Amino acid sequence: MSYANGLSNGHTSLKQPLVLSGWSGRKVVGFGLLTIVLVLGVLFVVFLFIREDYKATAAYGRRTVPPIVDRWANLTPEGFDQQKWDDLVIATRLLVDRVSTLGLLDRDGLDALAADLNNRANGSNPAAALADLAGIWVDLEVAIGPRLGRVEVPEPIAEAVALGLMVPVIAPEVLRRDGIDPETAKQAASATRRMLAAVALSGRFDSETIKQLATELRPRSTPLATNPARLFANLNAIWDDIARRDPQVLNAPGVPARPAALIEAARNQTNTSNQ
Repeated sequence: MSYANGLSNGHTSLKQPLVLSGWSGRKVVGFGLLTIVLVLGVLFVVFLFIREDYKATAAYGRRTVPPIVDRWANLTPEGFDQQKWDDLVIATRLLVDRVSTLGLLDRDGLDALAADLNNRANGSNPAAALADLAGIWVDLEVAIGPRLGRVEVPEPIAEAVALGLMVPVIAPEVLRRDGIDPETAKQAASATRRMLAAVALSGRFDSETIKQLATELRPRSTPLATNPARLFANLNAIWDDIARRDPQVLNAPGVPARPAALIEAARNQTNTSNQ
């Protein structure tokens, strides 16, 4: 007697289909289809909710943040062509509008950006306005990065923005690993970027000197990014090198003050050296 025949002669046959008690094949298929429809329906409702929330947040951002840039429209720097200034303000507003409507910031983030722009506008004047706009481009390029897509920096500030962006971004987890507060490091690096951009626009350095600065900064980017323990010392070195070239350039309009964290780090280093 074969193995197959032995099974067929018992109580269970391999030829009998397995059917759930009380369930027909149609009921099983129908229940499965209904489940799929319900899941798709829920997903569609969630999608609509997310889309509406995105649209509402983008509308809020467009309504509240980009108009702040218009406060620079009446701060034309002395000797700056009015049409070129208007174009620069418009380009900066379009950049801020793009950031505000990409969906990368929630309402709290948009409010924080608006507050930051208002603070900058409150402290601005015609002498500092060009550096202020360059600083906005530098900070947003750093904060948003490749997610902005291809953005063409306006010609009047392109060289300055490129110089500022030579200070790299260090991941927060890398900083924490070396016992450095990421927010303090972020503020120090941001101020250094804006300082470089403002110095390039100060009129105290010619184009050749700015190119030389860029050449000297390029090899420093790697140590800044890979040696967090010496981050403040390396940033201070950049400030000191600029001051050696022109002791008064750090007092030029639009140049931010050296951050307290860098001043404290320099003081600590001096005390250590004197011991």
